[in-house]
Amino acid sequence: MSEEKYTMTGTVKRVEDLQEFAGGFSKREFILTTGDKYPQDIKFTCTKDKTALVAGVSEGDELTVHFNVYGSHWEAKDKYFVDLHAWKIEKTGAASPARDLASHAVPQEGDENLPF
Repeated sequence: MSEEKYTMTGTVKRVEDLQEFAGGFSKREFILTTGDKYPQDIKFTCTKDKTALVAGVSEGDELTVHFNVYGSHWEAKDKYFVDLHAWKIEKTGAASPARDLASHAVPQEGDENLPF
């Protein structure tokens, strides 16, 4: 199986609540709308410790999402699924410089001139 890594940039349309399951598994999903000529709403999933990446994300934020593609087969129903698992999220756009949401940026002296 290919271990390629992918990226996508867009605007956050929705952030779902954290879901916790038996055995300590947790996930959090969010929807990103692409800025393409024909915009698409794409669902991403953060699992386990990566759910913390979504904590600093709000609707309307512009993001670059780094993700892997995972496929699975539910044999009992003969159905196939594809999941996009985010492993890094960066805020982008004119209003905020690109940064890794996992790191907590501390405002620097002189930042009062920023447009937000």
